[in-house]
Amino acid sequence: MLFIVIANYLVPCDHQFECGHICPRSCHPSNHDRESCHKQCNMQLDCGHKCTATCHHGKTCRPCTTKVDYKLPVCGHTLRITCSDDRTKLKCNHRCEKKLTCGHQCSAKCGDCEQMKRCGPCVATKEETCKDCSRKFKYTCGTVPKCNLPCTQLLECGHQCAGECGQCKTTGKHGDCNKKCNRMLICGHDCNSGHNCSNKECPPCEKNCRYKCSHTRCKKTCTEPCIRCREKCQNRCPHSQCSKLCFEMCDRPGCNERCTKIFPKCQHQCRGLCGEKCPPCIECDAKKSEDKQMRCPLSMCSSSELLGDSDRVYQLECGHVFFVDSLDQYFNQIGDGAQKIEYKRCPTCNRPVFVAPRYSNIIKKSVNKMESLKQKLQAQRQQINEQERREVIAAVSAGMGSARGHWFECPNGHVFAIGECGGAMQVGNCADCGERIGGTSHTLLATNNLATSIEGNDQPAWPTALNR
Repeated sequence: MLFIVIANYLVPCDHQFECGHICPRSCHPSNHDRESCHKQCNMQLDCGHKCTATCHHGKTCRPCTTKVDYKLPVCGHTLRITCSDDRTKLKCNHRCEKKLTCGHQCSAKCGDCEQMKRCGPCVATKEETCKDCSRKFKYTCGTVPKCNLPCTQLLECGHQCAGECGQCKTTGKHGDCNKKCNRMLICGHDCNSGHNCSNKECPPCEKNCRYKCSHTRCKKTCTEPCIRCREKCQNRCPHSQCSKLCFEMCDRPGCNERCTKIFPKCQHQCRGLCGEKCPPCIECDAKKSEDKQMRCPLSMCSSSELLGDSDRVYQLECGHVFFVDSLDQYFNQIGDGAQKIEYKRCPTCNRPVFVAPRYSNIIKKSVNKMESLKQKLQAQRQQINEQERREVIAAVSAGMGSARGHWFECPNGHVFAIGECGGAMQVGNCADCGERIGGTSHTLLATNNLATSIEGNDQPAWPTALNR
């Protein structure tokens, strides 16, 4: 009996739905009243295709979804469309095949050109050589050829122009540089204030001053005038000695005699000058180089060409070594720049040179020009600060009315104001030095005084303020 039950489940169900389809399941005990047909409709549509939707007996078939190829009557291109699509609203998405007046094929879509009744502008790329920079550049056909390559011009700040070659040539000017300023200031430091190069003026340098002499190094900032060294000048040798102070112009001429010192390791005689710092052994240093030569960075002459018994070399404080004749010519030339204000620099590394006895007077002239500039700038800043001080005092005085005698000084001369009646009623601390200021019971502290220089008044606003 169990075998017969199993066998019945292997027999196909013969129930027929209202749509005419037979139930696809094997024989089953469930009622078909709650079931619907899930087979494909397959009814033939008006277009001739069969309905591909799930059987929907008693309902209208949906529009045909079969994909067909349709040849557009206007342009002749074939589109892959859905059979039920409205043919009157189709737009060709093929590339337009018409030739433009420039000779290039139109790159727009065929349907867009048909809708506008004309072809769009040519967007083909053409190539041409720039007459200004001699480089090849690309541009769009139909536009005015203009070099769009980066401009090669260096701006005053030393950075390359960020504009386009053609734009700069057309306007006749270059754009502002937006890179961070790294110009070398006249003091020898690089500007690192963070402003753009397009800002023409760099702010004052606040780094430590680089100036030094044979006795000490300046402890001030670059914007502050240096203290003049009044020690005895150390510019001397066995043949002559300077009689001036360190900051004064040296009265000892540079000695041209060769240094008589012998290097203990190699036993070579020093190639430096008498009274100057000894440079390294030129003969030994030349052997360490690839071509076995020492070359002067100024003259580019090698040691084998010039090093006779009478030839001398000079080492600057930065460590670079030059032939004396070439370095003399360099310092004498830059020494002629009477209007230029800057420290004298090494021709190789551009670092300022301060201690070089042979060229001390040239160096001191440049230092004196720099100090004169510092003093002028300091005087300008003091004038501006004084003007700001007066404006602040005027503003505070205006807030206290027309009465005088409200301004007082702390023990160190810093001014402060007492409002209202002008009598001190509390004790505080000076904002500049921290000293006690003010008073109690309308009486000023004994260490405080009336600031007569502010308003030109010798009496306080409160009559008994100075009774102490």
